[in-house]
Amino acid sequence: MDKTLRDDASIFVNREFSWLKFNERVLEESMCTETPLYERLKFIAIFRSNLNEFYMVRVGTLYDQALLTVPILDSKTHMTPVAQLEHIYRRTREMEERCGICYKRVTSELAAEGVSLMGWDALTGDERKYLDGFFEREILPLLSPTIVDTRHPFPFLGNKQIYVAVRLESKRKDEDKKTLFGIIPVSNALPRLVRLQEKEHRFILTEEVVRGFSEKVFNFYSVRESVVFCVTRNADINMDEQFYNQEVDYRAYMKEVLKKRKRLAAVRLELRGDCSKELREYFKDKIRLQDEQIFSCVTPPDMRWVYGLGDHLPDALRKKLSWVPHHARYPVGLSAQKSMIRQIQHGDVLLTFPYDSFRPFVDLIREASADRYVTSIRLTLYRVGSESQLIDSLINAAENGKDVTILLELRARFDEENNLNWAAKLEEAGVRILYGPDGYKVHSKICLITRREKGRVSHITQIGTGNYNEKTTNVYTDYSLMTANPAIAEDAQMLFNNLSTGTLGKEYRTLLVAPYCMRTTLLQMIDGEIEKARIGREADILVKVNSLTDNVLIEALKNASQAGVRVRMVVRGICCILPGLPGLTENISIVSVVGRYLEHSRVYCFGAGNEQRVYISSADFMTRNMQRRVEVAAPVLDPLIARRIANDVETTFLDNVKGRVMHPDGTYTLRVAGEGARIDSQNFFRERAASGNARKIGKPAFLRMAADKLKSLFRKG
Repeated sequence: MDKTLRDDASIFVNREFSWLKFNERVLEESMCTETPLYERLKFIAIFRSNLNEFYMVRVGTLYDQALLTVPILDSKTHMTPVAQLEHIYRRTREMEERCGICYKRVTSELAAEGVSLMGWDALTGDERKYLDGFFEREILPLLSPTIVDTRHPFPFLGNKQIYVAVRLESKRKDEDKKTLFGIIPVSNALPRLVRLQEKEHRFILTEEVVRGFSEKVFNFYSVRESVVFCVTRNADINMDEQFYNQEVDYRAYMKEVLKKRKRLAAVRLELRGDCSKELREYFKDKIRLQDEQIFSCVTPPDMRWVYGLGDHLPDALRKKLSWVPHHARYPVGLSAQKSMIRQIQHGDVLLTFPYDSFRPFVDLIREASADRYVTSIRLTLYRVGSESQLIDSLINAAENGKDVTILLELRARFDEENNLNWAAKLEEAGVRILYGPDGYKVHSKICLITRREKGRVSHITQIGTGNYNEKTTNVYTDYSLMTANPAIAEDAQMLFNNLSTGTLGKEYRTLLVAPYCMRTTLLQMIDGEIEKARIGREADILVKVNSLTDNVLIEALKNASQAGVRVRMVVRGICCILPGLPGLTENISIVSVVGRYLEHSRVYCFGAGNEQRVYISSADFMTRNMQRRVEVAAPVLDPLIARRIANDVETTFLDNVKGRVMHPDGTYTLRVAGEGARIDSQNFFRERAASGNARKIGKPAFLRMAADKLKSLFRKG
């Protein structure tokens, strides 16, 4: 492990460096031979997308901090912003080289299967002839090239926009042979992929076509050099800078914020292919970058085209190169033909995504929108799809005279524009829109339906770990709990009232609510396990989160380890604590699972056996979640559901197919099955949902089955 990450006495890992290790784990999945080829290409696209956002947000923040007179030191490793950036640039260069190797291997194997992603130099004469006509008809009319000279200043380069840069020389004999530079924006109106032959699956990227025909664009010049490039800009702007001046219209301010984001400082330049020193120096001067911020890439800088590639392939070939589709089912034990409200009143309902369908929750809102006894629907929205049946049902509820209140978070990073559009549409339908309290993002996922029937008021409450987004429920692992429990409803009602009035400092009986009481209660429960360990009782902490960065919680977990508490954690991404350090964290074990689905659910389990308390939550163990966001963790009060969720986390923790164990030096390695059974947790949950066993059988039988299954699976694991 790099000694710059920590000294020998520290349990901490730098947040940014931990994130880079996570993205390496994503890239590793592209080399897994058990994963279908098309899906492996998608992992490379995910790796690149992750890296783009990392540079826009995290590197952008460090870039700004590096400009300060008094540097802000990292709270864990005490490194300066400059030192962190140097490490990030060095590791990025190494990762780019590895990504290029992965891309070449995967595309080579795809070519062997009959799907070829061509470079310009590999085209046949007939293909170039075809592209010549295609370029003249379809591409050239949409290009807006510019030559940079005394009369034409260097243009502004948009964030993540694809360009072709050329080094030019005049063809006219009477003109000076000085070098000029030209830039061609590759219009977003153009398709990213061009199919070369109808019968064969040969494709070329549009920017490569533009580069190949760049002399047609600058027809009075000879093209001496051409390269595809892309600039990444800092996108980490302060969303709260002016909003809390009450005279500012929040929606108008957010629109200005989005405009500002597009023009912030460049933090990275990606060049695809070879580039001369002269052209690199030109970019360096014009974009105001340092050498370490310029990267040569084998892979295309923007790989969003990958997700549409399958649409160009015949069904049989696409199926061969892809995972077997998983069709989320309506959970066994629930009926789409019966009232969802009545079924929830009969007993708590748990949905497990992506294994279960999102439809039962949509059906609940649809039913509530038309139910004459429903008086109000209140819901928090953080991220939602561009198309949403859920939103349609909420609009229908408002049009039916229900009191519909949506707390819509406009500061959900990179979803701001989509949320602005939904805010306007919802308000037009008569939905009351709230934007949350001063200084806090509302990240919780909670819905409260209020009914008044025969003079009696009752509620249905839904609490989730993931967003109300029909699209992401197909690829993110999450829980959604629907309950008629009056104590949970009482707290949910208090939360919505507090959000409406901008006050959060109230006592909650059952829910853990950040920033008011979540971390305090978590610390109390950790202390409770420490006290058990000190008096010789079984003490256990089992946690599943996306990220662990909060210093206070990290210290508490270290204290628990030192007291003898067994601490097991599934941390998918950033993890800022080192496990297994003698005398410090030796009782802490950490696993990261990166597989077909994005692990997204957050679960906190404290205690063992019948004393175990289980919570599902929207909050990671991060300072921002504990202090700067409105988050909710809900207790799972049904013992069967609570045991099932805890078993799920244990199964994920013991995954030896996609699970990677974190070691005391901060490295990760795949857990090998050895002589024991192969445990692919995501596949296990998928098969369980398909069989319906989790709901068909009674509570005692299920608990026996779960225990026996875990014992048989993990006896040799």
